[in-house]
Amino acid sequence: MRGAHLQAPGERRAHLRSRSLPSKADGRHFVDSARIVVRGGHGGKGSASFRHEPFVPRGGPDGGDGGRGGSVVVEATNDVSDLSLFKRRAQWHGEAGADGAGGRKTGRGGADVIVKVPVGTIALDADGSLIADLDRPGATSVLARGGSGGRGNVHFKSSTRRTPDYAEPGLAGEEREITLDLKLIADVGLVGPPNAGKSSLLRSLTAARPKVAAYPFTTLDPELGVAETDTGRIVLADIPGLIEGAAQGAGLGQRFLRHVERTKALVYVLDGSSAHPWEDLETVRKEVSQFSAELTRRPHLVVLNKVDLEPARRLRGRTRRAGVHFASALTGEGLPELLHAIAKLVASAPQPPVPAPVKVTRLPVRRSDELVVERKPSGFVVRGERVERLVTRTNLDSEGGLARFQSELDRMGVNAALEAAGVKPGDNVSIAGVEFEFHLGHLAAARAAIDCAGLDRVLLIPTGQPPHRSAAVADARQRLEMCRLAIDGDSTFEVSDLEVRRGGISYTADTLTELRRIYPTAELFLILGWDAARLFATWRVPDEISRLATVVVVSRPGSGTPDAAALKAAGLDPARVILCPRATPDISGSALRRAIAQGEPVGDRLPAAVEGYIAKNRLYVDNR
Repeated sequence: MRGAHLQAPGERRAHLRSRSLPSKADGRHFVDSARIVVRGGHGGKGSASFRHEPFVPRGGPDGGDGGRGGSVVVEATNDVSDLSLFKRRAQWHGEAGADGAGGRKTGRGGADVIVKVPVGTIALDADGSLIADLDRPGATSVLARGGSGGRGNVHFKSSTRRTPDYAEPGLAGEEREITLDLKLIADVGLVGPPNAGKSSLLRSLTAARPKVAAYPFTTLDPELGVAETDTGRIVLADIPGLIEGAAQGAGLGQRFLRHVERTKALVYVLDGSSAHPWEDLETVRKEVSQFSAELTRRPHLVVLNKVDLEPARRLRGRTRRAGVHFASALTGEGLPELLHAIAKLVASAPQPPVPAPVKVTRLPVRRSDELVVERKPSGFVVRGERVERLVTRTNLDSEGGLARFQSELDRMGVNAALEAAGVKPGDNVSIAGVEFEFHLGHLAAARAAIDCAGLDRVLLIPTGQPPHRSAAVADARQRLEMCRLAIDGDSTFEVSDLEVRRGGISYTADTLTELRRIYPTAELFLILGWDAARLFATWRVPDEISRLATVVVVSRPGSGTPDAAALKAAGLDPARVILCPRATPDISGSALRRAIAQGEPVGDRLPAAVEGYIAKNRLYVDNR
């Protein structure tokens, strides 16, 4: 290529402008493709606070909601010329939302992150489907939405739950891998083989200043220039030289060819001094056709450059081809006529068709209320939009939050679906990547005690005759059978008929004395829920019970976890008590009996075998 300065004889120089792109002179290369990871900001946590004011003894919950996380938004602008920024920074994260506060104060929303890209950029997701085509200045699209904030405890107050001590955590923002591709927006694309003088033509027709020299080399980066004509401005794009095999990627051909997809017309630039210029033309047109058949149907013209050289002048004298222009970027010969022809070509050219987005076959979206339970070697996996959202919306470290979580699982029918799939107590259940252990009622407290106290075996001993009431609704033999059905062969548990066989009123101290005789070398533990343990001082000979066994106190929903003072007030020695603060399901015997008497379904709170036994024997139907 050779330097050129257009000054047609007898004419004034046209007013020309350029939009130059980064080149080696800027210390970096033009970048037209980049891959980034975007993530919306995390939503703020809801607040679990209570109103505290003088003369307001029961102010109630007043926790505010967390703020929404900021989104990642892409915006097209003419102030950016390529995608080189994204080679240096590949991670873009929205700001997290602020946490809620007392007084029903909502947390501040996180600020959006605006990612500026050149006009003509398209955004594709990981599957290659189109997210956004930013074809004009100011065009925007949300790439990753911020997560919503968690609700404060004021939302969970009800007639039966006056002081909810839990709130929701915020949701995580969307995270996506995005491919940004830049397709230059120009009216005319200058295409041709290497060293045909395309950059020199652009330099002469516009005020763009691509690199040119008096020795052979090829441009490595596309370049834009703007020319003023009688009919208006025309944007020309210099596309680096195409060689044979460019459509298959040879010589970075695919990267360059895509920049002409948005042009209205093509100008094939040939070296007039070449030995076989028409063969060069066929090679270039073949590569364009293989890249996109639609491109070959675009309006076009052919220009043979370097007419100032003798071989090109001889070619002009003998050619009879129509629509071929001869010009010299060095001397300016033929350039006014060429620019006029280009303007006329652009004026009559239709708008280029918008490329159809890549078709991606997606699986049908599962309905939001659909619940799927899958059995795997490691346990059970529960899927469903509602239940997965429940997990992400629950603070599992909060006792109150976990109790609400258990209640919601029952209401959604998750436990019933698990039992229908064959779940057994102790099986692992995974929901939204969080693992739980399946358990029901009193077995849940027993399993919690096994982990907290390191127990080897648990004896379930149905009471023969409870000391606090004259007779149980179900007789001793029936309760013994229900315990056996509940453990269903689980070797961790064993059902003992010790109190049933002994007869009379069943006292814990008597039972422990007999167990000490049966197991003289074993260390005995007595498992109690805190709702029962808080009445320990009223039991018969509590000191003897404490001497015979170590008491394991398991937290129960609604009763909290006791401290040392509470244990002493209940008649327990804190030094001989093992506390197990693990939350267990909010299932009580009295509530179950009441539900059965009222004809309510209890399959989500009882093993199926026990539920069937109760129904078969019509137990608790007249419970008061």
